[in-house]
Amino acid sequence: MEAILEKFNISDDQFTWFDCERFDNGDAYINLFQELIRISMNRMLPKKINWQEGWSIGKAYYLAQVSFEFNLKLHTIKVRCDEWFDPDLIIKLNSILGQNSDFEERFYPIETGDQTLIIAFLNNQQYSELEKNNLIANLNDYMLDKSDNWDQLQIEK
Repeated sequence: MEAILEKFNISDDQFTWFDCERFDNGDAYINLFQELIRISMNRMLPKKINWQEGWSIGKAYYLAQVSFEFNLKLHTIKVRCDEWFDPDLIIKLNSILGQNSDFEERFYPIETGDQTLIIAFLNNQQYSELEKNNLIANLNDYMLDKSDNWDQLQIEK
């Protein structure tokens, strides 16, 4: 896999590689969030980061939630802590980056063929080359089941 990344000029500084089966607590998401900041080469540099973790009211889900300021706006992203990685973190960060015209780059998942996933911070040209070679993973394949009222769920206090 490293040879493929090298072939497409993706440096070690541009990606993180992790096991998708280790996200049953908030620490895994905190570590991933920090890695995403690193691979963005600090272009995505949130401020006032606040993490919360706990059971949803009614104990249907164990949640992690990050709130942060980016480009003078407050954002909150909630993910499900389960055995498996919740791609909402990547999807929502890309949506936030898309609101800023200064950012061409996005976080893209790269297929590994196993239970690991590579997330790379790529420009449009790098993304297109990987997509042409069927190397971009589909984040929908990683989606976890969530209730219809997911967006309204809150962490018990």
